[in-house]
Amino acid sequence: ALREEEQAVRSRGENLEQQRVEIEHAGRVSREQAAEVKQREASLREKEEAIGAKMAALREEEQAVRSRGENLEQQRVEIEHAGRVSREQAAEVKQREASLREKEEAIGAKMAALREEEQ
Repeated sequence: ALREEEQAVRSRGENLEQQRVEIEHAGRVSREQAAEVKQREASLREKEEAIGAKMAALREEEQAVRSRGENLEQQRVEIEHAGRVSREQAAEVKQREASLREKEEAIGAKMAALREEEQ
């Protein structure tokens, strides 16, 4: 009976030793997995920060492009206005030239009439 009890205790001890080895192994695996997870998290944070920096740079570039576009739009408006003014001024000059020609023709006609009267 003692031998059976001794065998049972030895067997139980071996089982406990096996459990201890498995638990230690599981602990090492858990620590390794935790370290891996921390490394992945750090890597993801670095990537997020890099993406954030790229996004900020793109926003700045977008703002610069938008500002340049607004400047170009303003220039376009000013050029169109200047073009309208130039066209209006050209039309005014043409009108004045036509008016002067009419006056010259009228003066020419009056001078011709005066010459005829003199003769």
